Amino acid sequence: MTKLNKILLREMMDEHIISHRNGKPYLKRRPKKVHNPQTEQQTNQRGKFRAASAFVSRNLDELIRPYWNPEAKRRGMTGQNLFCKINTQAFDAEGKPDFEKLQLAVGDLKGIESLHIEQEESNIKLSWKNNAKGEAGLEQNQLKIFGIDDNLHVEEIQCSATRQDEFFSGHFQYQKYIGLFLFFWNSELSRSTVSELMIL
Repeated sequence: MTKLNKILLREMMDEHIISHRNGKPYLKRRPKKVHNPQTEQQTNQRGKFRAASAFVSRNLDELIRPYWNPEAKRRGMTGQNLFCKINTQAFDAEGKPDFEKLQLAVGDLKGIESLHIEQEESNIKLSWKNNAKGEAGLEQNQLKIFGIDDNLHVEEIQCSATRQDEFFSGHFQYQKYIGLFLFFWNSELSRSTVSELMIL
């Protein structure tokens, strides 16, 4: 390598860094130095991102790997990155979530329509409208139910209902949860609807 080429390569590397995406290395421009990285807005944003990342770590096996990774892969991302991109603003800087903003599932399937819940002691009854009549690929979508507790840990509640059933009745200790998240899931395509929240 000539002396000129070495100088050009050194200058190029001064302006770039090697990063990785989906396990593949690539060059990207070195970030510009920030004069005051401790502004209130930046500190709040970092706190929100830490909270979203902590939620991911807490729920990797139950939620992120099975339900977020497939959608993230279609977008050229990881499940963790997609969750944080969508949900970082659902947390405050202290890590508390805004449940109206929090999404436990994302996807392009038809959403849950006319969802209704009835509670009686430890029994729960759910009903919804089959908004995919005649669409075989959608009518067999499975209803997924997740409970979320005070520690922001999610737990899947067993449910065998599909979209076409329009009804589910189950028995569980709902006192341990502060809310339920529900969505339809197509296991063949690994696709879901956007989740719906029900506060208990």
